[in-house]
Amino acid sequence: RAVARRPPGGAPGGRGGGARPPRRAGGGAAAGGWAAPPPRRDALARWGLEDARIVVALHGPGQAQHPRGGRPAHGPAHGPGHAPVAGGGAAAHFLYIGDDEPRKNLALLLDAHARYRAAAGDAALELVLAGRAKPPPQPGVRSEPDPDLPALLGGAAALVHPARHEGFGLTPLEAMQAGVPVIAARSPGLAETCAGAVLYVDPYDAAGLARQLQRVASDGALRADLAARGLRRAATFSWQASARAHIEAYTLAAMARRPERPAARPAP
Repeated sequence: RAVARRPPGGAPGGRGGGARPPRRAGGGAAAGGWAAPPPRRDALARWGLEDARIVVALHGPGQAQHPRGGRPAHGPAHGPGHAPVAGGGAAAHFLYIGDDEPRKNLALLLDAHARYRAAAGDAALELVLAGRAKPPPQPGVRSEPDPDLPALLGGAAALVHPARHEGFGLTPLEAMQAGVPVIAARSPGLAETCAGAVLYVDPYDAAGLARQLQRVASDGALRADLAARGLRRAATFSWQASARAHIEAYTLAAMARRPERPAARPAP
């Protein structure tokens, strides 16, 4: 059996290691785990494995978000028509978390935000870039190289995750766990993690993303629905389940390697 174990950032062609052929647990080839495989269906197609030979060990939902001021980010319950922001305040911005690695597709988000800002005028929400991304200056865009992520999540209308490829999607999962709506580019790895809990966009359509930014910014009921769906989806992930899946995979791999015992000789 193979175990698919996808750490944060892993994706085909990404810095997480890309897609690698499976290696036997303990060395050798054929029945073990690999660092950053694609989703199950891609593994089936790429290596011709039987579905019964794959155990997918998904990650847990990450760490609870507590801002530097001590106030929790988002709670699990929010009234209809209101953005699920800390303290019940109005949504202040859209949030991007990450760097400007090409697969993260930040250029598309910047293009989309400029289009959204042109259409929304003074009502447009700011875009906050949390992390190491260093784009050229652009109106309505603010960089936070040393971000207080929980506080930024607490004021976000949505996390926007435009990456073309993801091995798992820990950043959207942590946002969902915090009750933050998520707008994300559709990719196999992210769809496997987020399922129907996020608002998907085409990773090559800046105009389409701009429309969704406008939609989320202006529709409190939609934000509340996305927040609730995200919380329910995030609750299905746990490190306990991940550990059990790893134990199952490595146990089955070890059992498959045991040499068959020779048949006992009949007594004289």
